[in-house]
Amino acid sequence: MTPLPGVKPKQPAFFGEGGTGRNIIGAIADAMLQMNGARPIFAPAMERKQQMAYQQRQQQAEWNRQDAQRQQDHQWAVEDRDWKAKQPRYFASGRDQVEYDPATDVARVIYDGPADFEEYAATLGLEPGTDEYNEAVQDYQLRGNGPTALAGRREMENLRQGNRVSMEGIRQTNRAALRGMPTYSNLHPRPAGGSGGGNRGGPPRSTGQVYAPIFAKVARGEPLTAGEQQIFNLYGRGGRGTGGKSAGSSSGGGNPVATDAKGNKVQWDGKAWRPVG
Repeated sequence: MTPLPGVKPKQPAFFGEGGTGRNIIGAIADAMLQMNGARPIFAPAMERKQQMAYQQRQQQAEWNRQDAQRQQDHQWAVEDRDWKAKQPRYFASGRDQVEYDPATDVARVIYDGPADFEEYAATLGLEPGTDEYNEAVQDYQLRGNGPTALAGRREMENLRQGNRVSMEGIRQTNRAALRGMPTYSNLHPRPAGGSGGGNRGGPPRSTGQVYAPIFAKVARGEPLTAGEQQIFNLYGRGGRGTGGKSAGSSSGGGNPVATDAKGNKVQWDGKAWRPVG
């Protein structure tokens, strides 16, 4: 085994293991064996021992060499690690490039990239720090809520409001003109209905509402239409009803009774309408 550094190995005793006395006695014994015709014992044993010692020294030397190689590799790995740890590091922050030095623990910007709003203002040819530049930056950041967009919306709304006011003025003029013009109802008044109609000029709801206006026209001496004449012939002359009495009559003799334009009751006597009573 390899002795410890700084420690002197102990010398073997004279007759101890590896001592000179033992070697002398072993050589004499081998000589006496050979004189008696026997094979030597000590010399072959010493040779095998030396061979084993040599192999052990070779193995130890190989182990030492491998251990030294491992130590060297470890040292190189540590040096590489320390070298890499001391190298500056580069990373991006937005559009900027930053260098960080671990040795001094200091970071510095090596490239100051322009922001998006700065590029937008630069494309417009504006000078940084001016009011136009700041307004362009606000427009880019706020988009539809920027000062330019708000001003455009106000201008558009003012234009629309002006159009609304102008259109409303035209509508009011048209309404005033329409109020002064006669309507279809004014030009084509409906005939007055009977007093018992209850439909306020609407479609007739009973037989009396059909023939009462016809009888009123006959009382006024106005000509009848073909349809009105047919109704008058059917109801006014007793052509419908029981016992020769008209369905619209209210007194004996089969003569129908109606109401004229003034609200007075009249009765047909076969030739003309006569007031009743």
